[in-house]
Amino acid sequence: MKVIAAIDGGGTKTDCLLASLQGQCLGHGQGGPSVPLYVPWEQAVAAVRTAFCAAQEMAPRPLEIVAIAGALPCGAEVVRAVAGDNGFPVEAVWPVSEAVACLAVSGESHGLVIMAGTGSFAAAVRDGQHVTYAGGKGPLLGDEGSAYAIAVAALRAVARAMDRRGPETQLTELIRAHLGVESAWGLVGKVYDPPLARHEIAGIAPLVSCAADRGDQTARAILTSAAHDLADMAQAALCRAGWSDGELPAVFAGGALLGSHGLQQALRAALKVRAPRARPLPLPLRPVFGVAVEGIARATGERTPATLDRLRETAPAEWRV
Repeated sequence: MKVIAAIDGGGTKTDCLLASLQGQCLGHGQGGPSVPLYVPWEQAVAAVRTAFCAAQEMAPRPLEIVAIAGALPCGAEVVRAVAGDNGFPVEAVWPVSEAVACLAVSGESHGLVIMAGTGSFAAAVRDGQHVTYAGGKGPLLGDEGSAYAIAVAALRAVARAMDRRGPETQLTELIRAHLGVESAWGLVGKVYDPPLARHEIAGIAPLVSCAADRGDQTARAILTSAAHDLADMAQAALCRAGWSDGELPAVFAGGALLGSHGLQQALRAALKVRAPRARPLPLPLRPVFGVAVEGIARATGERTPATLDRLRETAPAEWRV
């Protein structure tokens, strides 16, 4: 059976999906973070290998991978080598931007994508191609509104509360329990010695949503600030694209955004002011399914709604957003 291997490599996890050229999901697997900027090269490659191996072990035989498509932070050669080492020599490796994939899995090819995962960005896409991009510059230069940025804001709020420079917050006990430290001061050693990895810090972000849902004002303020940052990115992307007329779909993507009702609400409110033409849409499936849509379209030379429908029908329940 001829299949496409779709890969979405990110700052916290790496997804791999094997799909038939008709759009049937045949196997799926997940690895850890695979962005070499933030984790050691060997760890990034191992994440791709773990995800790929899990997907191909699940798929029926015989199997022929005709192409690999996706967001490939390790590079096409590494992904090709991983496939070859597992008995699947593949010549065609096609990069697919995550923004394009997010629109594709939503059944769109034109609009705005607002991504808040471990990192963050906003992108304007026209006819399946990038037009403009804002954000996405990593934790030192940007990533405003991301899980990492939200978590750092929470840690700083706890530090201020320790000094009585800021209000008491439920985040103190939630973060202490999450990191397994007995005192607030234990946070200092936990964060710095050895330093927490970027994705480990980002893992604190869900606690902010939890505290906000319980009425914690500090947590709510952090989410509101994050939403304003994301809306600013969206506004910048639209302005640079020169889009000024008509309603546009705005796909919400990324674990930090999709996993937080409070952040989504705050972002919807912020978009009404900064990008009123944006029509928010939830992401129905993980972006890797959009990668598969793009890969299948390139392999077959045609793009039909039926392909996405079959992927939705055969997607594993745990990979539905």
